[in-house]
Amino acid sequence: MELNSIDDINAFDEYKKIERIQRIEMKMKRLSFTHLILIAAFIGSVGYSNVQRTDLLKKLFELKYGK
Repeated sequence: MELNSIDDINAFDEYKKIERIQRIEMKMKRLSFTHLILIAAFIGSVGYSNVQRTDLLKKLFELKYGK
């Protein structure tokens, strides 16, 4: 790309600035999406742990106090 005038240089600078902004925004979207996935996985694992805990408590009460 040839830059023949100050207007060309300014336009090129603006173009590069817009590209950088778009890259940063894309990275932020990816990070927030990754963050949401991690939160969902954590909630799922906590939910599964609660199910296991409930099953263990149930078995414990059955063993201690009968059915």
